[in-house]
Amino acid sequence: MTTSYQDDTDLKRIVSLTQNEINKKRQKAAKDIIQGFNLMASRVVEENNIQIAATLSGSKHADKKS
Repeated sequence: MTTSYQDDTDLKRIVSLTQNEINKKRQKAAKDIIQGFNLMASRVVEENNIQIAATLSGSKHADKKS
């Protein structure tokens, strides 16, 4: 089976578009993962700050945020 130059060009264009879509989805997934880690890290820092403040103020236990 032979293909014309136009068929090859169209196929390359479709593959390129598909690769671009895959790359966009990968980038979005990576961005979402990073944002999730950043949110978890900020919550850990906030909880640690509450515990440090409670310790410095002489409190026996820190109030935990839900």
